[in-house]
Amino acid sequence: MKENVFKKLVCVLIIVCMLAMMFVPTYVKSANVVVSNMSNTGRGIGKTSIYTVKINGYNNLYCVRGGATLKSGMQLSDDGVSLYTTTGAVVKDSSAIQWILDNMYLTEGTDANTQKVMRQNLINIMKKYNTYKDANGNGLLNQKLHGNGINDKWITNAIDDVLNDKTTLYAVQQYAIWDHVKNSVSAYDNTMKNSDGSYNAIPGAKAKQVHYTALYITLSELAAEAQKNGYKSPNNSGRSFDVQIEKQANTKVTVANDGKSALIGPYKLKNNHSSVSKSFSATINSDKADKVETVNASGNAVSVSETQGEFYVKVTYNKGFAKGTKYNIGINVGLSGYKTIATLLDTTNKYHQPLVTIRKQPYNSNTKTEIVEEENLNGDYSLVLEKISVGGEKVSGVTFKVKEGNGEEKAYGPTDSNGEIKVFEGKQITKEGVDEYTITEVNVGKNKLIKVQDQIKIYVTKTIADGKYVVSKASFEKDKDVKEKTVTLEDGTKGTVTMTNTNSLVKVIVPNKKDEPKEFDLALRKNIAEIKRDGKNVDIGNDRNPEINVNSATKYLQTKTAGYYHTKNPVTVKPGDTVVYSIRVYNEGYIDGYAKEITDYLPAGLEFIKDSQINKDNGWTATENQDGTTTVKTNKLQGELIKASQGADGFLNYVAQKSAGNSVKEPEFSKMVQIECKIKDDVQDSKLLVNVAEITNYGYTGEDGNYIEANKDGVDVDSEEDNVFKKNDKIKNIDDYYNNNVKPQYKEDNKDYKGEQDDDDFENVIVKPDSNQFKFVLNKVDEEGNPLIGADFTVERFKENKNDVLLDNKEVKGTYEVLEDNVKINTTYLYKVVEVESAPQYVNVMNGKYITIATYMNSDKKLVLGAYQKDETANEYYSKYGFTINNNDGSIVTKDQTDLYDKIKVAVKNETEPQQVTITIPNEKEVIPGKYNIQIKKVDAKDQNKVLQNAVFTVLDRNKISSEVTTNASGIATVAKDVDITKTEKDKTSIDNYVIAEKSVPDGYVLIKDHQLIVRVTTGLTSDNKNYEVKDVDVSISQKSGSENTQAEKEMLEKGVSKKISGNTITITIPNNPEDKEFDLALRKFITGVNGKEVTTRIPVFKIDEQGKYIYEHTKEPVLVANSNIVTYTLRVYNEGDIDGYASEISEDIPNGLEFMWSEKDSDELEADTTLSAEEKAAIKYNQAIWDIKNINKDTNKVEMISTDYLAKGKGAEISTEGANLIKALDKTKGYINTINEKNPDYKEVSVYMKVVASDATNITIRNEAAITGDTDKDGNPVDDRDSNPDNWIKYEDDEDYDNVILQSFDLALRKFIIAVSKDTTIEDSEYLKNSNGSYVRAPIVDTSKLNTLDENGKLITTAIYNHSKEPVEVAKNDIVVYMIRVYNEGSLDGYASEIKDHLPPYLEYVNGEFNDKYGWKVSEDGRTVTTRYLEKSLIEKTTTDNNGKIILSYKEVPIMCKVTSNAQGKITNIADVTECRDENKQVIADRDSKEDNVVLPSDEELPSYKDDEKGDYIPGQEDDDDFDKVVVKKFDLALRKFITNISDKDVTSRIPQVKYDKENNKITYEHSKEPLEVVKGDVVVYTIRVYNEGEVDGYASKVSDDVPDGLEYLPENDLNKEYRWVMYDKDGNETTEVKDAVKLTTDYLSKEQGEARMKEDSTLKENPALLKAFDGTKEISDTNPDYADVKIAFKVTEPNGSSKILINSAQISDDTDKNGNPVDDDDSTPDKWIDGEDDQDKEYVKLTEFDLALRKWVTQAIVIENGKETVTETGHKPEDDPEQVVKVELNRKKLSSITVKFKYSIRVTNEGDIAGYAKEVKDYIPEGLKFDPNDNPDWKDEGNNVISTRKLENTLLQPGESADVEVVLTWINSKDNLGLKVNTAEISEDYNDKNVPDRDSTPDNQVPGEDDIDDAPVLISISTGSAKLYTTLSLTVLITLAGGIVLIKKFVL
Repeated sequence: MKENVFKKLVCVLIIVCMLAMMFVPTYVKSANVVVSNMSNTGRGIGKTSIYTVKINGYNNLYCVRGGATLKSGMQLSDDGVSLYTTTGAVVKDSSAIQWILDNMYLTEGTDANTQKVMRQNLINIMKKYNTYKDANGNGLLNQKLHGNGINDKWITNAIDDVLNDKTTLYAVQQYAIWDHVKNSVSAYDNTMKNSDGSYNAIPGAKAKQVHYTALYITLSELAAEAQKNGYKSPNNSGRSFDVQIEKQANTKVTVANDGKSALIGPYKLKNNHSSVSKSFSATINSDKADKVETVNASGNAVSVSETQGEFYVKVTYNKGFAKGTKYNIGINVGLSGYKTIATLLDTTNKYHQPLVTIRKQPYNSNTKTEIVEEENLNGDYSLVLEKISVGGEKVSGVTFKVKEGNGEEKAYGPTDSNGEIKVFEGKQITKEGVDEYTITEVNVGKNKLIKVQDQIKIYVTKTIADGKYVVSKASFEKDKDVKEKTVTLEDGTKGTVTMTNTNSLVKVIVPNKKDEPKEFDLALRKNIAEIKRDGKNVDIGNDRNPEINVNSATKYLQTKTAGYYHTKNPVTVKPGDTVVYSIRVYNEGYIDGYAKEITDYLPAGLEFIKDSQINKDNGWTATENQDGTTTVKTNKLQGELIKASQGADGFLNYVAQKSAGNSVKEPEFSKMVQIECKIKDDVQDSKLLVNVAEITNYGYTGEDGNYIEANKDGVDVDSEEDNVFKKNDKIKNIDDYYNNNVKPQYKEDNKDYKGEQDDDDFENVIVKPDSNQFKFVLNKVDEEGNPLIGADFTVERFKENKNDVLLDNKEVKGTYEVLEDNVKINTTYLYKVVEVESAPQYVNVMNGKYITIATYMNSDKKLVLGAYQKDETANEYYSKYGFTINNNDGSIVTKDQTDLYDKIKVAVKNETEPQQVTITIPNEKEVIPGKYNIQIKKVDAKDQNKVLQNAVFTVLDRNKISSEVTTNASGIATVAKDVDITKTEKDKTSIDNYVIAEKSVPDGYVLIKDHQLIVRVTTGLTSDNKNYEVKDVDVSISQKSGSENTQAEKEMLEKGVSKKISGNTITITIPNNPEDKEFDLALRKFITGVNGKEVTTRIPVFKIDEQGKYIYEHTKEPVLVANSNIVTYTLRVYNEGDIDGYASEISEDIPNGLEFMWSEKDSDELEADTTLSAEEKAAIKYNQAIWDIKNINKDTNKVEMISTDYLAKGKGAEISTEGANLIKALDKTKGYINTINEKNPDYKEVSVYMKVVASDATNITIRNEAAITGDTDKDGNPVDDRDSNPDNWIKYEDDEDYDNVILQSFDLALRKFIIAVSKDTTIEDSEYLKNSNGSYVRAPIVDTSKLNTLDENGKLITTAIYNHSKEPVEVAKNDIVVYMIRVYNEGSLDGYASEIKDHLPPYLEYVNGEFNDKYGWKVSEDGRTVTTRYLEKSLIEKTTTDNNGKIILSYKEVPIMCKVTSNAQGKITNIADVTECRDENKQVIADRDSKEDNVVLPSDEELPSYKDDEKGDYIPGQEDDDDFDKVVVKKFDLALRKFITNISDKDVTSRIPQVKYDKENNKITYEHSKEPLEVVKGDVVVYTIRVYNEGEVDGYASKVSDDVPDGLEYLPENDLNKEYRWVMYDKDGNETTEVKDAVKLTTDYLSKEQGEARMKEDSTLKENPALLKAFDGTKEISDTNPDYADVKIAFKVTEPNGSSKILINSAQISDDTDKNGNPVDDDDSTPDKWIDGEDDQDKEYVKLTEFDLALRKWVTQAIVIENGKETVTETGHKPEDDPEQVVKVELNRKKLSSITVKFKYSIRVTNEGDIAGYAKEVKDYIPEGLKFDPNDNPDWKDEGNNVISTRKLENTLLQPGESADVEVVLTWINSKDNLGLKVNTAEISEDYNDKNVPDRDSTPDNQVPGEDDIDDAPVLISISTGSAKLYTTLSLTVLITLAGGIVLIKKFVL
């Protein structure tokens, strides 16, 4: 004990000592440090030395006592003293040292970011010092360095140079420190600077002296300035490092006029310093500001780096500051920088060297302030009632009553002459909300109108817009925008009330119907219902029954007769057909009536079928008339009431029933009869049968009960009975009816025929009997009978004195057929067949003759060859051969004159269908005649391999016919072609003679003028006599008549003329001698086009001056062009010489500013290139085809020289046309000629396309030169030009020329921005996005300050800056969006944006209609591209300059209207571009910095994020002629979860949803158990219904509904239910107060309106508590993300206990709105409609619980005590044993008196139910023969009568499934008479549970066997002869017997 006390005392003492030490001041220095190493840098100047020092754990060590001693191993003390605060023996100039420490660059222990900041700081301070000037304005740094031109770039280079030499940097900073500390040696004072102002060099420095000197000067001079100004560093503990923003007394918010920005201030920054940078941001309520700037009071930008004065914050908020709205504006200043810690390592020895160690520590903090902005608003509106009739007339004299809300009802009226009542005018709006008015029509005055019976409620919604209160919605429903309402009039009919809301004027237009007298009006319609032929139905179409549709009602309103739409085109019938007609009577009026008699007038040819069942059923009677017509009547409908349609209403109701799918066949206001007729057999062909029906007796029962018949005018509103043939003098019968009534209306598509009146109608059929037919067939075959194609025939038919040409000299392809229809019996058909031309290579057998075939159809309808009763001679041939062969005069060729009667076959075929008459004509092949050709070959006499083109000859052929021929490029001319060889007899020949003379020769050759050639061709048969051939050819030379016999010419011919026969072609070669001449080509170059526009004023005109010199007059004044223009140069080559020739090569020199248009791509690749225009492609293709590249600059890849051989011989046009490129010699005898047919001098030309690529906008002239660099003579041989050398490019020779262009800039730029968003295509003023000054909010603010200036790389800036927001405009699905497309002119040329395209993305569609039509928009087939040429006539003028030199841009603009689709989502990017530009002359022109129609459209997937990575006020397009704007459809998505949170005042927390977010799939899930919770009858269950916002848009769950399932009862008086505003509805959807009728509950607790109401009640609520804010997927899941709101509802469980039913309670969102309370579509669910899988609904489950305790009892031990010895036997029994085996104990009879037997029983109570509970008491019933011993059973109590009890388990709570045991020991009463079975029973006698639920299957303490709360255990005592034994196995049979015996005994005893 003492030892423990001692230990405790020692412990306390130690603790006290420790605490004492904590509070005793420390006077001992914290640490000594040792210099581990020193290294001389070699950078010491003069007598100074600079060492670097190493001390473990310390960086950036500098000496602070120059000249003092410091050695390795020397100790220094680190007392934690800051050099910022100490002076004493170390620091001389404290402020200077503080400034140097703040601005030093530390080379050790700093990361890359810190180094970057320190580097920039050195640059900044040097730049600052560079701005310091002396009194004369000279820069101090320049003076000190004796230099010039120190600028920002020089400074950056200087700092980087020093930083690359870290040792020199260390030296410079060390020298700067020594300048301001107390050095021990004067050599260290101002070491770098000499007294004369010069500066010393640092030995060994790698950096330039001027650079490190500049750094030293900067540090030294600015440190001196700091010392002078008393600088105190923020790192000094005497000054706070933390900067704080502070509002001033006059700080306020000033909102700009555009509402988009605010000037806030003044502010000050307390403790401000430059060591930290400040980044300003701002929030407006919960939104982030778009831009935040620090400015002065005038709004001009200012720096607040070090300012101690006032400044302002300019906040830009593109959503706008709305007037009257409260804004909490938070200003946040982010602070970031570095603290500098400079610790002195001191020494007490004044001769030793103290050091300073310096380090940087990152610093990040912020400072905030808030301010509130709110401005009062104004606004008013007026309410007007307008009264009109149904026809639209204004109605005066009508009075109304109007009640506002629940206020007093006031009378207004009567209406004035305009039909109007002003209820009020200019009513002031003081807050947002909804005004409700109830309007009642009181009196219609003297007007004959039917008054409106219903009350009319309207709701006027007031909101804030554009800084004022406005009426945003006027509607007939509070929560929806409804502008029309159906009301009931006093006569029960309906009317439509409408409402408008324009410019704060709400007008309600109330129509009334005239109180007109009722009208009687029957109408009749007739139609064919069925036609049968031979018992089968004939198709009559499906449009003959009268159709009633909406137009029927419309027509009734217009004409008092409805429209019945069915065709009346005649139906084709045949004699014997039966026709069923339907006749319908319609009651179009307002009075029920009868059609007592209907009459049908049948025409002759239409027979009434008397025995027809249809006619009998319909009660028809017929009267046959003398003219063959029949009149039939029926009175079947006389007793059938035809109900009135009530005018148009009945027709509309019928149409509505059909549209709804109701099985309505006939309207209830009609009746029908039918009549069956037959087409008579003798009706003639094509007879039209018209029959007419009318009502001949009809009327109605008057109010007095009398029948009023429509037999006079006025009874029926528009007709009179029985007058179809009586009323009109022109219509007396059926034919008149048809001709005067039907025919004038006839159109094939007419379906609305009118009768004479509307009580009559007609039908018609046309009769076409069966006709006789046959076919005439002509077969053309060869000798073998095969079809032969190619013969031409003429076939004529003669019938009944009529001639028809069936085939007129047309080819027969084997067979020709003619179908003869309507063939008359015994009528002759005569066919004349002429074979005009045989098939190729076949002989025409007819040889000028023709064939005649005659046939007729006899009375048996069989075809017969021959004429019917005609010429017997011909009939003889017809009967024998079937035809005659006739000469052209018609005479018959007899059989003995021709063999054709045996070859040609004619026959009739009566067995075919139809029958046929056929003629077959064969042909034989002909012998092939021979042919020959003659051609001339013209050659050079000196070189016969050289052929001559264009030599002309005259030819006299074998028939003495003269012609001219010309040699081609091969020198060949055809004299005769395919000449038929004259037929000759065998072994004989014939001779053809030809004469050939030369008429002209090619240039350079001598004409053969005195001689000609005679050619003789001998022909004959081949040896096999099958063909003809040329046998021989003879050519002779003959002198022309009258010419000189020139011997030389003759000799040349004799020597050179030759002949050759090849096959059937004869070639005669003729030579010519060449002549000697000069060769001279000249080139002229001139511009002929710019951008496709032809230039015609520069074409050269050829002249010869007085000296005979050739000159070409054409201007060389430069042509105005713009950048990117395509210029067409033409290079024309003239022949000024005597010899024809070729320009075999032309070369072009390409100057700077021009680009040769070419590509390495082939034609297909080029065509597929979408970056090029069609004009560019055409130019490139032309250049590719014509030009070759001669030289490319390797450095610039520019093509510098090109050449072409296009005009060379055999090239270009000569590939297809020989000689096309030849330039003919000048004819000096002629003047200048330039026509299509003749040119003198002759010329050829080629063009080249160049693109202007000069980027300079100034006027520059570009000269482009070309020259002939190769020429040849007409044969392609090299030749010398007489006055120029193609090999040398020599200026001013005539084979070289140039032309000039001068550059002007054409430049259009396009910007696109949204100007309006609307719910419909009618755009209200308030829907335009405008500033207060009327300008568009998103329109560009143009900055031209840099336009046409050079950027830092010397490149011309060609585009202005267009500042305007591209933040997406938030829209809703189905919204209308209007975009403005504005085109600016940035160039120096006027022009037009002649075509603009708008590229519509997915989810944005073009709006067809007046708006877009006005601006000429045309939409593509796929709907994705729209184009307009609206601006093609609107000149956009070039740039101008104002008085200040500012460039002013003009522009034109065009809007387009689009619609957001109903399935839209996310961001929608719409791109537009200029696709065609034209100059002021409306010629296509290229833009200097953009290509038209080349915008690259991103894929549909990429479009939403288009240019999102580009930030700032100006986001350029791909080029400056395209732009975009964006809208965003944010997803509205509310989700609902339902869960139980309380049962009978006990909270349930285990079912609250756990929110999970899958970012990758952007999906939110909710994890919470849906296992049914256990309840009991009477429990009150509280359900929480939680609505989450998963969407991107704030909104409200304006209505939430909950069902009332069986087994749960809603508690209307429950406080919770009252709080959450639940309303009951019955099964019909009506509100109810009866709980028993409630099937559905609804609450508006989470609506916008209820949230606002709670805000009024609770002033602490700063925002609507019902508003569910949008989900932010970028943030983590939290209690507020996703945002949610709860409602709760309480039910009472009424389902009986013991029921197995699971009670399911369902809830869903039944309506939702956006944050403004407007209707909105949920993205993935439909409110108030249960659709499985949707997330706006959920269920919760409970089930009834049961209480059930069960008891089991069994024997566990048998205990036998014999002579004091106790033997315990375990029975091994278990509680689940059933039945339990009997425990048997056998006792020795002899020892019986000394034996004690006991039995130990276990009793187990198990909770088998669902409810926890207690077995408060258990009783045990002791059987006779056993006794209770309290000593063995301390937990038991003797109740007497062999009953014991225990309460051992009364406090043991048994959960469901749990068990608890008690034990009892009973003793056998020893007696030899007390043997046998002893059954002990136990029972639960008392139980309990907190819910007071009774046990489901047993009753405690009732001793009823079989219940599960009672059980027994048997034992058996018996006598044996041995020692005591225990048996635990007794057979079941024995047990049952024993048990049975026991039961009997028990019964007896009891």
